[in-house]
Amino acid sequence: MKHAFISYCQDTDQDFVENLITRLDSAGFTTWYDQEINVGEEWRTAIDAAINDSFAFIAVMTPEASTAPYITYEWAYAKGRNIKIIPILLRETQLHKRLGALQYLNFTSRNRPWAKLIEEIKSAQDAAIAQNIQNALNTSLSSLFSLLKSTIST
Repeated sequence: MKHAFISYCQDTDQDFVENLITRLDSAGFTTWYDQEINVGEEWRTAIDAAINDSFAFIAVMTPEASTAPYITYEWAYAKGRNIKIIPILLRETQLHKRLGALQYLNFTSRNRPWAKLIEEIKSAQDAAIAQNIQNALNTSLSSLFSLLKSTIST
């Protein structure tokens, strides 16, 4: 089952991410974050696999996150895989120009746009489901045409 991947700075943003996961779980979404990596598992491989299996990538951005090289790698990898990136500005910071080009949700004040976040994640999930259906249809049609062609040829 695909999930929403959450990228964040573990040293400073753990409390917010735990709240975020609770809210997303309550809204019916499956989430993934680094705490799901098993002891002894190669963490880089686990993260890449989790990004590949995601329908949305939530980038929790703070000054600490924006200067962390691996967080930059994560969102850049997700972008390269055409996964929907949803930036959350948790604390004011200068964003990388590629990430800064994306519209973000501003969570810097007490009036946080939780409903808009849920809406964006739902939209990303719906788009991923539609793409999976389209891929399955294309595969099925291709197989059907091949079968028909071989039947006609014989």
